[in-house]
Amino acid sequence: MLIWVLVIGAFRSYGAASMSITIPNVINPREALQSGQTRTYLDIIWSCASTLFICTWVAVHPNIPPRGEGHIRWLWRRIKLMLWTLLVPELVFVWAYKQWSAARYIAKHFQGECEVAQVSMQLVEAL
Repeated sequence: MLIWVLVIGAFRSYGAASMSITIPNVINPREALQSGQTRTYLDIIWSCASTLFICTWVAVHPNIPPRGEGHIRWLWRRIKLMLWTLLVPELVFVWAYKQWSAARYIAKHFQGECEVAQVSMQLVEAL
């Protein structure tokens, strides 16, 4: 989402005709311009986009895939989740909250069941 805002803002503000940024050397700016040490807007946008892609790929942790799901299907699920995270991060936050609240509900629902298992484990250990 941030990428699209930056791209649209760059095209509206500066136009598509002249899109280059010069990063002069601090010591001698003329040498920097003559040596070709400049970055274009496309270079800056590409580095931002690749950084966002890599960070999102590493940060997204999808659920454990069901038994029998192939590697390609699993990869496609991860790519879709990553794209949703890039485009609509709020939706992923809501999804995570719903999973957390469902896990909390299940934990409260089965809390009494675990006590029975703990008593039987204590009896086994006593023998």
